[in-house]
Amino acid sequence: MGTRKFLVCTLVALVVVALLPAVAAAQSQFSGEVNDNTGGVLPGVTVEVSNPDLIGGARTAVTDGQGQYTFIDLRPGTYTLTFVLPGFSTQVRADVLLPGDVNISIDVQMSVGAVEESITVSGESPVVDIQQAENTAVLTQEILEFIPTGRSIYNFAALVPGIKPELGFGLNAQDIAGSRNTQQVYMSGRGASPLESGLYVDGLDVNTMANDGATKQYMNPMEAAETTFTTSGMGAEAGSSGIRINIIPRDGGNNLSGQAFLGGTNRSMTFENFNNRMGAMGIRGPADDSEYGSEGLESGTPKISKVYDVNVALGGPIVRDKLWFFTSYRDWGSDNIELNTFNRDGTPAVDDSRMNSILTRITYQANARNKFASSFDRIFKRRPHQFGPNTDRLTASRTTEPNINYYTATTKWTSTLSSRSLLEVGWSAVGQALRSVSQAGIDCQFCHRTVSTDEAATIPAIAQCQFCHDFGRIDGTASDSPTAEAEIAKLFDERGFPQAINWTRVHRMPDHVQFVHAPHIQNGISCSTCHGDIGTMEVVKQVRNLKMRDCVDCHRENNAPTDCTTCHY
Repeated sequence: MGTRKFLVCTLVALVVVALLPAVAAAQSQFSGEVNDNTGGVLPGVTVEVSNPDLIGGARTAVTDGQGQYTFIDLRPGTYTLTFVLPGFSTQVRADVLLPGDVNISIDVQMSVGAVEESITVSGESPVVDIQQAENTAVLTQEILEFIPTGRSIYNFAALVPGIKPELGFGLNAQDIAGSRNTQQVYMSGRGASPLESGLYVDGLDVNTMANDGATKQYMNPMEAAETTFTTSGMGAEAGSSGIRINIIPRDGGNNLSGQAFLGGTNRSMTFENFNNRMGAMGIRGPADDSEYGSEGLESGTPKISKVYDVNVALGGPIVRDKLWFFTSYRDWGSDNIELNTFNRDGTPAVDDSRMNSILTRITYQANARNKFASSFDRIFKRRPHQFGPNTDRLTASRTTEPNINYYTATTKWTSTLSSRSLLEVGWSAVGQALRSVSQAGIDCQFCHRTVSTDEAATIPAIAQCQFCHDFGRIDGTASDSPTAEAEIAKLFDERGFPQAINWTRVHRMPDHVQFVHAPHIQNGISCSTCHGDIGTMEVVKQVRNLKMRDCVDCHRENNAPTDCTTCHY
């Protein structure tokens, strides 16, 4: 009995809260008062608000005893408001722009006139929200597309006064030409910590637990009809004092329409900014380098290698005025050259990353008062080589595994109980299946350094093994972690002296066969051709037959000698 009473009380409390005439986080609304030309209020005026992007096309309300009206839960866009009362001239307010997350007040004065008389006022859009104290900046979809940015939520935030993207707490992280559009950064503003910022989709919380909520989810920019950034004056429903970002999603429409975006840059469009001061700091300059036997090597200054962004969207009706869809696909990436970091041949090392987004949203208007909307955005990320300045790319970089995925899901039921009361029930979920591990693609020649010049691949020296294991490079942990210490212990005997490693031979050729590694490597034959993908094996094993027929077939396919003396001598 006690449990039943508790559930009943909880349900009543939720209903009471839902019926409060408060402004929800994802709403825009019109309100105002209608008077006659003497200043008296006019009850009973029929008010209609219409917009092509409003599912159903139009909504109506009637002014109350105080001559007031309210339209709640409207999508951002350009509206037409019509005021009709028998015996009075019809008033029309056309081309009224309604941004996201605001309450626009439009008061109207009606005069006695003929039934057919109509007065239309166009382009009169109030620019100040006098109903709320919030300081909210609204970025429309046109602004987000036309201003050149990296097209991420962090790039958009940088357009708003008082908001600063950060790489770390207090460390600036401005995006240059989209070079950071595949990385997550923090946002702070108005003195609030990045931990206090919040991200919402259609008013539903989509914050993550990453870095205590400071790291936000990746988003598809074409999802947003508008994006609002509230920096101060939030109500109690915000739950925090930091920045509140609300993405108001696009719903589709009664007309089938699409959109496409294509952008990018590459290394040839990047200016070389090396100077003597950088050289004095130890940064390599763009000069001949006899050590690598090549000329005109690039400098060690950080720069963009490649940035690209392909984004398409399509939306329209499944059933007109009833069921709409919107879908979008995005493929983007950024390759950056890190400070003073090079490959074995002296060329600059590249930190590369690729991402994809598949977004779908369905909107269903069940009847005049009830609407359902659901969206799902699945994002995939690959970052094969993750490293910082002055890092050996082959041994010390980390990799984000290709099966990583992020997702954002929302479902919302909106019920307009009256012109002043709204019931909203929503569900949201976010996920970050992130696994970043030590670089599995360590080049074979880092350990087997003579393979391109000698007959045998040779076994690496103990000191070379210790180079990686001693600093936790193999498992990505610190050198004093239990895992790293266990690996290091394998290199020493009980007295602490280096000891020979008892290697187990896996690949063995018959004694009458002479296999020489050098010509194979020099002719572009990959190690994995014979040995398989060693980087993905927990325990190395032989994956190819390596019998005479196998070798002869390979020689023929690659136009190599097939004379018996090639291998038997």
